[in-house]
Amino acid sequence: IHQDIIAWTEIDTKTIKGTMVKGDLFFEGYFTFNEEGLISTFRGKRYRDKTLEDFRGEARDYVLMDDLLIPKTMIAIWQTYSGNLAYFKASISDYKVIDAGQ
Repeated sequence: IHQDIIAWTEIDTKTIKGTMVKGDLFFEGYFTFNEEGLISTFRGKRYRDKTLEDFRGEARDYVLMDDLLIPKTMIAIWQTYSGNLAYFKASISDYKVIDAGQ
């Protein structure tokens, strides 16, 4: 996916780092995989208002939908100095593939 702007680095047997550079924009994040090889967490840094904070996303309870493993629940968490704040929780019940060419 976008090999010209994203580079992948293996950190260990369960973690990879994705680095994206496009012009002046730079972002890196770490994907952790569970025993089945599915993404369990993503962590990186994001701006919360004007402060750069640690951020974690969790994907859980994968289910098979039309031959694709889809995480049934997803959570986004700010990891601040004052503690964790789960600000987004999703429960996936269905999905639809959208053709960008249409």
